[in-house]
Amino acid sequence: MKRTADISDFLKPIREKPYQAHLSNALQVADMLDWVLLQLGKPKVWQSSFLISEEFIRRLFFIEKSGLVTRFNLVLDHKATNKTLKLWAFITQVISTTYLADNSRYIADETKAPIILIISAFLQSG
Repeated sequence: MKRTADISDFLKPIREKPYQAHLSNALQVADMLDWVLLQLGKPKVWQSSFLISEEFIRRLFFIEKSGLVTRFNLVLDHKATNKTLKLWAFITQVISTTYLADNSRYIADETKAPIILIISAFLQSG
C-alpha cells in the first residue's frame, strides 16, 4: 500500500459492511488480505491467480509468519508454469499446497466456512 494510503479510507470494517467494491491502484491485494485477516481470525486461505510474483509471495510469507493464517493454498493457471517454476523453491517454503489448474478462477469451498473473496484482475505483485 502507498505509505500515505490508509485502508480504512477506502473500505469499512467487514462486520459493518460485508459486501464492498473498491476500484483503484491505491491498495494491493496483499494489503486487503492482511486487513481481512486482522478482522476475522486465523482461517485457511486459498489464493487463486493466473501468475504470482516474488513480491507477493514475500508478502504472504510475512502474513503467515505473523500467525494470521493456519495455512495458505495456492491455485495457479498451468499456462503460466514456466514463470511459476522460476519461483517454485520460494513458493514451497511459503505455501502449504500449490495446485496447477486449467483455469485458476474457480475454487470450491468444502468447509462451508465463511468466505472472503478478493478479486483482482492483474498479476499479484505485492
